[in-house]
Amino acid sequence: MVASAASVRDEVACEVLPEVHRRLAGGEAPALALAGATADLPTTLVCLGSGW
Repeated sequence: MVASAASVRDEVACEVLPEVHRRLAGGEAPALALAGATADLPTTLVCLGSGW
């Protein structure tokens, strides 16, 4: 699960989440997908759990 402990700006969510979904669809683990999608962005998004 990808979540945030604080509000995330719409611009950040619109940039990050489609990339996370592309990476997940490509077979990446959730934590790696989020890390790759947010590598150059400051964000409060975190990945909880290990995925399936």
